[in-house]
Formats: sequence, structure tokens, C-alpha cells
Amino acid sequence: MQSKPPRRRRLLWRYLLALVPGTLAVPLLGVALPLWGFFGMSVTALPSESWTRVTGVVTSLERGTRDAGEGALVHDPAGEGCLLTYAFVDGAGTERTASSGWGYENSEWCGLAVGSPIDVAYDPADPSHSQEDGRDAWEASMAVFDLVFAGIAVLFALSAVGTVLVVVGHVGNRRFRAAAGGGEPPADGSTPGAREGTSTPPPNVTV
Repeated sequence: MQSKPPRRRRLLWRYLLALVPGTLAVPLLGVALPLWGFFGMSVTALPSESWTRVTGVVTSLERGTRDAGEGALVHDPAGEGCLLTYAFVDGAGTERTASSGWGYENSEWCGLAVGSPIDVAYDPADPSHSQEDGRDAWEASMAVFDLVFAGIAVLFALSAVGTVLVVVGHVGNRRFRAAAGGGEPPADGSTPGAREGTSTPPPNVTV
């Protein structure tokens, strides 16, 4: 069986595949990594997984702000943060009241109202130790980062495939030029003497 003559490879789309995904992935990775590190370290502020999780109720909200000079918590009706006080019932049936450990720094609490439900976690060995439970929100944030990093990995994989195709294309074009006698390949990508509507005339033979 006669082998097919080499054809000229078109390289533009291969270069685009090699360059565009990687160009998008690098800045995304530069933004995602610091944010992932920040959220990852914030796990230290969450209650221990061994703590008991219950639903409490907000008993009071006090607006305030943090003093810029001393860093102290200052009552301020126009403040951007809120001090949260909540109540919950522990495993022994005792109702307990506690205040948020993060002071006025959490502006999301200002959207709550007295009587609103709130997730609470407390130490079963000492129910007097409790705090607002933000683990669900933290786990949801980390799941989003998993999707982002998976997308970045796909972009890098596409860029790697494009790079391989560029190399293969250049090798194929080198074979094409060699078969064409070292000349430049036709712009339309056809093989020498195989353009549509034309054929290579047979050589003149003198007898």
C-alpha cells in the first residue's frame, strides 16, 4: 500500500491552544493561592470538630467598631460590626448564654435580629466554652477552591497538549519541506503537485 505524502500542518490553532489556556491559568493561580492560604489558616479560628454543634438563638446585638489607635472595642451605634450575644441548651438541658469571641469585627452578624437562629458549637467537656460555628461556611469556601484549582489544572493540561501539537506540527512541516525539495510549502496546506484542479506533469522523456 502506497503511503500518503506528508501534508503541511497548520500551526495557528496549535499555538493558540498552547498559549491561551496557560496565559489564563497563571494569573488565576496567582490570585487563588493567597486566598486559599488565607482561608486555610482561618480554620484555626473555628471550633474543634470534637465540639458539639447545636442551634442557638440570638439574644442581643450591639453595634460597635474597633478603635484605630488602641484596638479596643468601642460601642458605636453607627459601627460596621456587631457584638453578638446568644443562648443555647447544652446536652444536660442547661440553658447557657455567651457572647461572640470575635467582638465587633464580624459585620455579617449585623444582619441578624434578636430571636434569629444561629449555629453554635460548645465543648462537651466544658459547655461554658462555646462560639458561633462557621465550619459549614468554611467548608463551602474550601469546596469552591477545589473547583477553581481543578479548572486551573485543566487549563495547564490544555496548554501542555497544545505545546505537544506545536512540536508535532513543526516536525511534520519539516518532513513536508523535505519532500518538496526544500522549498516553502504551499500556503493552502496542500502537498506539492496535489492542489485542487492541478497535477504534476510527467517529466519529458527523450528517446
